[in-house]
Formats: sequence, structure tokens, C-alpha cells
Amino acid sequence: MTLDELERWLALQIVGRYHAEVHSALLLPPRTAWNDAVAARVDPLRLPHDPDRFCRDFLPFNERCIRRDGLHLFGIRYWDDVLSPLAGRSARQVRVKFDPRDLSCVYVEQEDGSVWPVRFAALDRPPITLGEHRLARAALRERGVRSVDENWFSTPSRSNGDCWKAPFSRPEACAAMWSEPNEHSPLAGDRPARRRPRLKTRPSSTCRP
Repeated sequence: MTLDELERWLALQIVGRYHAEVHSALLLPPRTAWNDAVAARVDPLRLPHDPDRFCRDFLPFNERCIRRDGLHLFGIRYWDDVLSPLAGRSARQVRVKFDPRDLSCVYVEQEDGSVWPVRFAALDRPPITLGEHRLARAALRERGVRSVDENWFSTPSRSNGDCWKAPFSRPEACAAMWSEPNEHSPLAGDRPARRRPRLKTRPSSTCRP
């Protein structure tokens, strides 16, 4: 059982069983007791004004520089046109929040408090969790992907656009989907990049890949 499968199982045990079965102390299902208590309140429940922002406040984050080709996190490249003013022009690091359950979109925070959602630079890539991403990287390294000609990776499992439909386990499917050695690959951060002309910006030792 993977960590993602464990999380789903635990959620089903809590929501599907515990809250639906009669509690020995309450003599009611917890869900029914909660609904009764809410209905008996004089004042309505206090909820976040912005639910999306409330969720983002609890997300983990890393700090990154905006490179000329976009934002790099976990060896994955992200891009959006909103990054253009900063791309390769500033050594300032920005806070990048991410949801480990879905790495297809990260959230770049600005000094004025605004948040920019930024997605995969390769929009055809399927969503992937952080756990699946790490397993895929490990599987690719084990298979020696970096030493194999890229033409070898033309496999049916990559063309269907869905890891779950691949005829093997989830980590192996994701590894096949992400195995092509280009700049969007999870291993892109592990290989030396092709040299390109550099902009005249001040070098900074704080920028990390």
C-alpha cells in the first residue's frame, strides 16, 4: 500500500464508517450529532472569507529564483506569462507554495500579497502527487533512463495521457509518462542543461535549482 492509498483508505474509514455508524457514547452517528448541534446554534458557523486562500495558508513552500525559462521545483519546470517580468532579471527568491497531492500547479507569492497560480510548462503532462513523483524518479534512475537513447521511450503507456490506464503499477506508469529526457522531465534537474547565452544580471549564490 502506497502513502496515497493509505490516505484514501483512512479518509474512507473516517468519513464512510466512523461518522456513519452509531457511536457508543453519543448513541447516534457522529455525523447526525454534528448536524443537530449546528442546527441548534443561535449564531451561524464562522467560516473563512476566502476558502482557497485559507487552504493555501497551510501548504508547504520552498523559495526559488525565477529563471529565464521559468520556475523549477522538484526538477519540474513551471511557466506562466506572469513570470516574464522576473524571468532571469532578478536574483530575488520568491516563495512557492505547492500541494503535495497535486504538483500540476504551484502558487507564487509576491511582496504585495498577491498569489500567481503557475502550472506545468508542458501542459500535456498529467497531474502527479509528490509521492508519485519521487517514486517515478527512483524508478527512472533504477532503469538507467539517462543512458538510454530517447527513441526508446516511445511507449504506448505515454500516449494514452492517463497514468491510471497504463498496464502496470501507478509509479511505473508515471515513470513511463515522465521518462522522456527533455527539459520537462523530472530528471531534467539532474542532467547538465544545454548552455545558452546568459543575460547580464548580477550573479547570486542564493539561487537553487
